[in-house]
Amino acid sequence: MYSLGRDKDVIIMLKNLKWNAILTALIYVVAGAILIIFPDKVQNVICNIIGLVGIVLGVIRIFMYLSTEVQDAIYRNDFVEGIVLILIGILVIYQKTIIQSLIPFIVAIVIIVDGFVKLQDGIDAKRLGYDKSYIYVIFAAISIIVGLIVMFNLVDTGNILFQILGGGLVYCGISDIVSVVFIANRVKKFVETAKKEEEYVEKKANAVDAEFMNNTTENPFSDNPNDIHQ
Repeated sequence: MYSLGRDKDVIIMLKNLKWNAILTALIYVVAGAILIIFPDKVQNVICNIIGLVGIVLGVIRIFMYLSTEVQDAIYRNDFVEGIVLILIGILVIYQKTIIQSLIPFIVAIVIIVDGFVKLQDGIDAKRLGYDKSYIYVIFAAISIIVGLIVMFNLVDTGNILFQILGGGLVYCGISDIVSVVFIANRVKKFVETAKKEEEYVEKKANAVDAEFMNNTTENPFSDNPNDIHQ
């Protein structure tokens, strides 16, 4: 039988994961909006922006790791991922010349990976009984296509490329928020339903035990043969 002895810990962990994902998505949206609105200026300072985003994401990962209960943090790599993101952010800021030529490729990888994350969200939604899980497949396909367009430089370099990058990041951020909120609510409902089912089964078991005890009290073993035949 499904046990929910740690249901409060599960809910807290889900909230932490949800807000971690939402904060990351908001960073995507802000960075993408800047790329769309200021493509000319961004080309000169994009390394600083990406580096700062990496550092902020790294700090968020470390914070989420430290704020998670130790039993839930075991076998998770949030701390290491946070350190790696911070180091990458610092490298991007101080090695601008080398990094600038790789920026479209790097952002394309981020968008493509985000697409496969959405695909996994779709699989999770399907397993949770959501009959419109194909929406996540559409989200995933759009992310992957945008990432491939940027990766293989299918558009001219310059403002258009950076605006496409920005649009891709904004799309990833918004669709991530939608996906995360739905998945979190769906899992929460699943936990609550399982808890109610467990309470119902426990209540029925207690009722059966109480009835058995009452019958035993009313009809105790007796030396009277008539009681035995009854």
